Amino acid sequence: MNPDNSAPHAGPPHPAEQVWTTFLHALDSLPADVRLTLLLHDVAGIPLESLIPLLGLPAERCRQHLEAAHACLQDHARHFGATPPCP
Repeated sequence: MNPDNSAPHAGPPHPAEQVWTTFLHALDSLPADVRLTLLLHDVAGIPLESLIPLLGLPAERCRQHLEAAHACLQDHARHFGATPPCP
């Protein structure tokens, strides 16, 4: 056992690390306004009705952002290890 925890991990990445990396790549691939809408709604739990005035966007545009973000994340999950095109 190596007491120095700063040494890089040898061997293949842990599956959880691969999932986390894939998720971060998916988030990074989203346009900033779509990513913000997703994070505020899905992570922070802000209702769609509250996002409309907060972001200054019409309801339909907020819905489109969420749909695009969800589709992109699902594409990344389906193509694990590859980089699918996202909006």
